[in-house]
Amino acid sequence: MRVGIAGLATLCDVVIECAPSHLLTSIATPALRLGKTVIVLSSTGLLALPQLAVIAREHGGRIIVLSGEIAGLDALVAAAQGELYSVKMVTRKPPESLSGAPYLRDNAIDVHSMTEPTRIFSGSPRDGGGSH
Repeated sequence: MRVGIAGLATLCDVVIECAPSHLLTSIATPALRLGKTVIVLSSTGLLALPQLAVIAREHGGRIIVLSGEIAGLDALVAAAQGELYSVKMVTRKPPESLSGAPYLRDNAIDVHSMTEPTRIFSGSPRDGGGSH
């Protein structure tokens, strides 16, 4: 049986999101509305989607961000105990995994033509959340 994103929540108790962050809302919302648990790998995508936490609270759902996804953020919290003036975080992904992301679409960036490492975004995690 083949099931689309919309039907996924009715078939499972836990949904693990491991898709481009622009799909986070369509994956998480149905599950959270049914009181299910959503494990999120697009952790920066959550920054732009505070409504998911509201939906989870209203319907008894849970959002879990894996600690492996936020290891860099854990280091920032530790470093911030002293004086912290700037931070540089670098993420490398296969270009195809970013295909269809709103930032790329909105800025006419074609990931399929990339043949070498290319910076496609520089800014704050909130600005790069991917769900604009």
